[in-house]
Amino acid sequence: MIPADSQSVTQLNWFVLVLGSLATFRLSHLMAKERGPLAIFERIRNAMPGGRGSMKEWVSCIWCFSLTASALVCLGLWVGGMSLAWEFWILHWLSFSSISLLVNRACR
Repeated sequence: MIPADSQSVTQLNWFVLVLGSLATFRLSHLMAKERGPLAIFERIRNAMPGGRGSMKEWVSCIWCFSLTASALVCLGLWVGGMSLAWEFWILHWLSFSSISLLVNRACR
């Protein structure tokens, strides 16, 4: 359902920005910092090879993994039927990651 007036579209855009950013924060924090049910996320992190520039470093760093999490959120929005030009997908991807990092910083 597409909103009829421009105010509804603006509110919808803000709503998507806020929810997408919070979802990105949640996924990033879950993977990088939490154990998860049955310690599944901790097991995933520990199963990866370590070292500088490794996959373990990538999934253990909320700054690094937030880019992946935001890409997953964008993919979910696209699969769910959200239609944007590719330039706006890039802006959403980077915005979700950036705002989620601001939320992470504020929650310390």
